[in-house]
Formats: sequence, structure tokens, C-alpha cells
Amino acid sequence: MVGTFRVDYANIRGLRSNFCDVYNVHVQNRPAKQALGETQISENSDCSEFNVNGYYLVPLFFSHHGLAIYIRNDVAYKLQPQYGLCVNTNFNFMWLKFTVNKRIIHTCFIYRSPNLDSNSTSNEFDALSDSIQRIVSLYPHTEIVITGDFNVHNSSWLRYFGQTTPEGRYVEIFAELNHLTQLVDKPTRISDVVGQAENTLDLFLTSDPDKYTVSVLSPLVKEKSPKRTVWQYEKSNWDNRLSTKIVYRNMGHILSVAD
Repeated sequence: MVGTFRVDYANIRGLRSNFCDVYNVHVQNRPAKQALGETQISENSDCSEFNVNGYYLVPLFFSHHGLAIYIRNDVAYKLQPQYGLCVNTNFNFMWLKFTVNKRIIHTCFIYRSPNLDSNSTSNEFDALSDSIQRIVSLYPHTEIVITGDFNVHNSSWLRYFGQTTPEGRYVEIFAELNHLTQLVDKPTRISDVVGQAENTLDLFLTSDPDKYTVSVLSPLVKEKSPKRTVWQYEKSNWDNRLSTKIVYRNMGHILSVAD
């Protein structure tokens, strides 16, 4: 039987103001998971106003930045706070473990603010490295996925950059040390300002690159300012193997990853 295991990731820049667009994606596409960055919702907000029928909501809200993960209620998952908790409002992340047939996939969704300095960036990614080592020691055959809005620049590692910053170089080293491959090869931020360069700010790092391919699709929310990312994971055969398709929302493109 051929089926689809779809996961969307989008930089939403305000969940409340764009909730109708989020709701429409759930109704029309029924993604297995939808991860949203820059939700910009207060920590004390009532989450019930953002509920969608047929989905669990896992929030990590902050007035500035923040994350929200919608998980379809037929998907087996478990939040993994033992591998780290977000204590820095400029670096939001959460670990989840997904079980699909016999496969285990540990996924970390992140949002790194461009305001996070290089020392704090290195500390946060050192902590993620420690988490990965702990996970792999307990689950030797798990797949590791680190994905989200990294906001780093590295012209030698990422395409569509004219400079390399210490933060960008450190993320490259983090990926190398943890045997992760970065799959995004399209710009994920396209400015409407003439002459301003395209950038790849949203990344997908995985320990199993052969199970993923990437393409770029249209934006989740239509507006003048750049909007980014939707990941889509597509399962080609539920009985034998899981191939993963990632869709990444951009102002002019969607990035999709599939076997």
C-alpha cells in the first residue's frame, strides 16, 4: 500500500494573525505534523484558541519567537524534555520521538534568533550535541533530524550566501561532529527588495540523508515580507519502508524532501 507521511514546517511570524492559513493547511493537506516557528504568542496564553480538530498541539510559546507543533492524532509521538528544555528566548527548541511502523525518529525543531551571539550559539549547539549522544546511546538505530530556522550564514557550506559568520561555521562543525547531512539546497528567504540576496536560513539536518530529497514550493502565508518553510515527509510504502518528503515554505518556493 502506498501512503503519505507528510510534515510541514513554516516560519509563521504570528500564529494568531495567520491562524486561518494554518487551519486551511490542516483541512486541505492533512499533514502528519506541522511545525511553526515565530508563533509570537505569550507564554501565559490560552492554547485552546489554537486547537485544530484531529490534531494535538504541542506549544512552546514566547511573546517573541516561539514554536508550535501540530501532530495528527493518528501519529505516535512523545515529547522528550529529558534531552533539553528551552531556557533562552533567542533559541527555542523541542525534542520529539516519532514511531512509524518499526522506525524511530528523534526530531528536534528549533528557532534560532539572528540576535543570538556567537558564544551563546556555540553553547546551545554544544548542548544539542550532548543530547544527540544521549539519544543514540539509548536508541542506536534511531534517525536524528534537526530542522527549523537556523538564521546562520556560511558561504562554503550553504548555497545562496555571500559571507560566512562564526555562527554559520559553528553549525557546520556541529553537523560534521554528529554525522548529520544538510539537505536544503534552495534559498528559503527571497526578499522583495530589488538587489537583496537570496538566503538559505532554514535547514534540515539528518543522520539518514538517503531517505530524504528536497524541493521548494509556495508560501504558507501570502504577504509582502518574506515568509518561509514547510517540511513535508512522504511515506511511499507503509508496509516496507518509509521515504520522507519535506516541504519547506518560502516566499516564492516550497522545499520538499522525498526518497
